[in-house]
Amino acid sequence: MAWFCTQRCISPQLQQYRESELDLRLLLQAREVLFSIQADDARVLCTGAYVYQGEKESELTGDVFAARLSELSRAEVLLNPDWKYHSVEYTVSEESGLLMPIEYELTPNAAALLRTLYPPVVNEEVAVELFKHKHLHGHIVSGFQDLYTAAVQSLYPKAVHRSVYSRLAERFLVAEDLPKRFPNHILLCLRPPYFDLWIRNPEGLLLANRYPYHSYENLLYYLLYAINKHQLDAGNTFLLACGAVRAERIGERLDNHIGAWAYPTFESHTLCLPPTFKV
Repeated sequence: MAWFCTQRCISPQLQQYRESELDLRLLLQAREVLFSIQADDARVLCTGAYVYQGEKESELTGDVFAARLSELSRAEVLLNPDWKYHSVEYTVSEESGLLMPIEYELTPNAAALLRTLYPPVVNEEVAVELFKHKHLHGHIVSGFQDLYTAAVQSLYPKAVHRSVYSRLAERFLVAEDLPKRFPNHILLCLRPPYFDLWIRNPEGLLLANRYPYHSYENLLYYLLYAINKHQLDAGNTFLLACGAVRAERIGERLDNHIGAWAYPTFESHTLCLPPTFKV
């Protein structure tokens, strides 16, 4: 039972930076860890992915995952806790989440809000982040198994959690590489059994929602419904398709329904990989 590297790419410019100028981002799953290292100018200097191969346990515990993560930090030199990174952030891939406008109270409690949309999770940790961008202020509520935080912070005591929704917001609202000749932008992130759909126009964010994913047909139904509901001109709309979309050829199949589309430069199913431009 061991970790196997499935992807590792290092820029020769990495050696030009001090550790204190670098940020480490982790994406965690039960049997897979992806990471990226970026400079303070948002330049990606290294990406990597490791898969754990071994017998599947009936239930993963925090101690088991902490031991796996410690083993990985010894196998991958860039994950060594002795590196004094400027910051360490981690995201849990399999999490439930929602974006609440700031004017709404998180009552009766954040966990209860998640339960209105998602089935209950055993031993769940609930995190709340405050998101601010221009005129959009909101709370991002996310829930995930409680085994990850303790495991990460046992190696990186100052590590900070960032939710999937926070990463999507960063990619869609803060980044500036979406083509400006299209007034309308759509982010479609497929992570079965759900997909996230975000829509914005020049006036701001119109939609940020998660839908069940069963097939391409049901995805197309929700997409076209949202376009019609918000009265978007599909020919003047650009769609960024990320997540598990390549295998399904989602972009190609949407050619007749959208003005233009693209897959991101980096596979953003990792969500820990930042944009390749300054923000």
